[in-house]
Amino acid sequence: ITLIDEMGTWYETTVDYMKGLSSLQLFHRFLRAVTDRRYDRPITDIGPLDILSINFYEMINTKNGWYAQPALINSQPNANHTAILLYAITERVNNEYQFLIYCNDILFSEPADGQHCYQQLASYLRTKKIAKNHSVFAITDIDLSHCRLQLSASGELHTAHYLHMKELLETKIQRALRST
Repeated sequence: ITLIDEMGTWYETTVDYMKGLSSLQLFHRFLRAVTDRRYDRPITDIGPLDILSINFYEMINTKNGWYAQPALINSQPNANHTAILLYAITERVNNEYQFLIYCNDILFSEPADGQHCYQQLASYLRTKKIAKNHSVFAITDIDLSHCRLQLSASGELHTAHYLHMKELLETKIQRALRST
């Protein structure tokens, strides 16, 4: 996925398309939460249709060249959705970004428990059969208010800031899932 955010920042990431539309739906859900946070309110009162659109396009390669085909992605998961949803709060501690992670109302705290919190989270995710059945975990929201000024001198956060922190957290969780 290539994303150009509201400030023109270019961001690239990979979403496992082989897991079907649910992985794109979860990405869309995260982007919707970021948009809500950026405007400090649910964005139900913007635009003629009462919603700020997030547009997805699939790049199609033909013998005449590439073209962008609009793709409709709904942020609501489909009926066979098997993701464990995570909410995170980011803090900067000793010049390092650390996370408080909430998963099914259970707190996993990096500031309190260090890297051990990721091992605990990985164990918990395994009990939910994340690793074995190819189910996914999804970070659905990240609160960056505690490190806003460290991420941006003006304090104004772009979508790319949220995506970079999401990627950092996913890397830490994936590392713990692989190591245990």
